[in-house]
Amino acid sequence: MKEGDTVILEHRISHHNTEIKFAFLKKGGSAKLARGNIPHDDLLGHPYGSRFEINKRGKKLVTPVEEGVDPYQELIDSAAGGGEDGDGSEEKPIGESRDNRMLVDKNAHSRGKECSQKLGAAEIEELKSGGMSGREVIKELISNSETFKLKTEFSQAKWLRKKAQKHSPQFSCEPPNAFTLCRAYFNKEPSKTCYMRDDALARMLTLSNVQPGSRALVVDSMNGMLLGAVAERVGGLGTIAAGFNGIQPSVDAVRWLTPPP
Repeated sequence: MKEGDTVILEHRISHHNTEIKFAFLKKGGSAKLARGNIPHDDLLGHPYGSRFEINKRGKKLVTPVEEGVDPYQELIDSAAGGGEDGDGSEEKPIGESRDNRMLVDKNAHSRGKECSQKLGAAEIEELKSGGMSGREVIKELISNSETFKLKTEFSQAKWLRKKAQKHSPQFSCEPPNAFTLCRAYFNKEPSKTCYMRDDALARMLTLSNVQPGSRALVVDSMNGMLLGAVAERVGGLGTIAAGFNGIQPSVDAVRWLTPPP
């Protein structure tokens, strides 16, 4: 990614909720995502598809995440490396013969007087103020939790994802093309593209048989999504006439598509 490129920033909050931002990369610029400001300078020079972790209190606000590495599994493995006494005699392998029947919600039973987590909000804030990264904060939360090692593998992953969303959120940088842009609009503002899904757009392009050298007439009421997809298929080697209904055309989606080299 270089200055002047367009990028789609995706922060996945849950399986059904994704925060999306469109951005033109420029030096000194920033984008608001995951309740933080993402400096464009930290993204320049990295390839499309890169993942980054947001460190809200660290020296570097955005750090790249190594490809192919599951940060949650790494934290689980580090927490399961031996029992509390170091001998691991009573430590069961994660995911084997383990359930949550022995877990007790101390906070609910004691009406807030006791808690399974030894670190409070003030201590966590102090760790962040000292420059500790979000992943290091989560490791401290694991080591100070009385119930984490008793949870099932599924419960551990669910707990880690919840803490990661709060202390070390991650986002990806997707290249703006017909597929990713249609998916982004469907998740962000589907009404602007008439609730067009990426598979429906692909079928329309297939049935139209648009290809380099084609002469196409496009009447678009989807914020320019169909017009941009046809232009991407033509690749600068054809003619496109765009029609619209109204006073002026709405082709906002076209400007987010990266032009062919």
